Amino acid sequence: MNIKGYEIKEITEIKIHPLSKEEIEEGKKNRAKEQEKWFKVEPIYMFVKREDFIKFIKNYPRKLDCDVCGISDPPLITYNDSELANRWPYSIVAKTWAYSDTPGDYFYIPPQERNYYILVNYEEVFNSKTGYKE
Repeated sequence: MNIKGYEIKEITEIKIHPLSKEEIEEGKKNRAKEQEKWFKVEPIYMFVKREDFIKFIKNYPRKLDCDVCGISDPPLITYNDSELANRWPYSIVAKTWAYSDTPGDYFYIPPQERNYYILVNYEEVFNSKTGYKE
């Protein structure tokens, strides 16, 4: 990997420090403030079965754009409502991962262990938009 003329040859140590309760609470407040720029109602995502996920995508009332984010393993697949927000991740109304259906493949996860999430209060969130554009 090259970083502005440097090459990483070896990583010798990684230290992980737990956050204090105060740091965790401050992070939550900052996320809430960021969210408030976009919506007055907090989006609520719910874990659903694959069948319900597909049904949600098919019946969603506005046009959805599909996006694949390759920095996760397996890649994250999101369905986005650009009328809800003009910026990812605030436009996400449904998400899953690029699973493989072939046992033994790198991205294979048994169907019963796969994760599918939908935005359950999408109309309430849509109706609470602040009009913020970035």
